[in-house]
Amino acid sequence: MIPYDNGGMVRLVTPHVTRPHLAIVSMCAGLVCAVLAASCGSDSAQDKTTAAVLAIDEAERTFDSAVGSSYEITFEFVGSASVGAGPVRVEVVNGEVVDADYPEPILETVLTSIPLRTVADLFDRARITLDQGGLVEVTFDESYGHPTVLTIDPVPEAIDDEYSVHVISVEPSALPDGDGY
Repeated sequence: MIPYDNGGMVRLVTPHVTRPHLAIVSMCAGLVCAVLAASCGSDSAQDKTTAAVLAIDEAERTFDSAVGSSYEITFEFVGSASVGAGPVRVEVVNGEVVDADYPEPILETVLTSIPLRTVADLFDRARITLDQGGLVEVTFDESYGHPTVLTIDPVPEAIDDEYSVHVISVEPSALPDGDGY
């Protein structure tokens, strides 16, 4: 594990973990966590996967209380479908996508089918990947709890199935959450 300071954002970099090992690196003071996991059949690995999911759940609770369900997220998707693509901007109101700008039409198709367009989608994708035995590395924002970098490798033995989401910004909406408007 190599910690470094990246302009006020602390990130933990964990060396690659091969099966059947599972590593969880957690520095949850300030909700800065990195999780790297691989599934295996042992109870110990299951316990560590559960701990990783609990860290993700804690970050999601922080996000929900700090930001709520109405915000604008800007991120870059780095994967096979996004070569040369610029940032994606998504407006979310009460947890639903109400507007989105995609730099490439194919990127809309990819992100809609995964789905991977809201902060809730990022948390869900991390949990699903862990549950299915994939690798996840994530760094959480210290203030809001959302992932700032999420790297997913759904099938560790496969080549070219990895992708990352680099969150540029999350701006809470001035609109109140709920049904009152």
